Amino acid sequence: FPQARKGMQQAEEDLRTAAINDPIGCLLPRLLLPALTRVQERFVELDRRIAALRCVEALRAFGAASSRRLPTSLSDAGLLPIPQDPVTGAAFEYELNNGVARIEGVKISDGNRPGALSYEITLRP
Repeated sequence: FPQARKGMQQAEEDLRTAAINDPIGCLLPRLLLPALTRVQERFVELDRRIAALRCVEALRAFGAASSRRLPTSLSDAGLLPIPQDPVTGAAFEYELNNGVARIEGVKISDGNRPGALSYEITLRP
């Protein structure tokens, strides 16, 4: 998604430039391109939720194997593969405070929809 996002932004910019020269010929692409960007964002939101839930499952497996404690970093929960955030292409943000782990992902777009992702994990004793 990070690579595709750059391409979609460039395509939108190229379309804006072309619309100045030929407003009639660019009418249909101007209508469709923003919708395609939103569709792509919805697909990556689903991929992100699945990846985050895989991280939650990795934390659960780690806790089950290590006396009900959570790892200090997400990379330490190595019993199961830890996926990266499909939106950023990097690891999810992870924080452990007082036995409560938090997995977070940044907001996808600047629109008015909430796009940030957050899960809190607590293991029962």
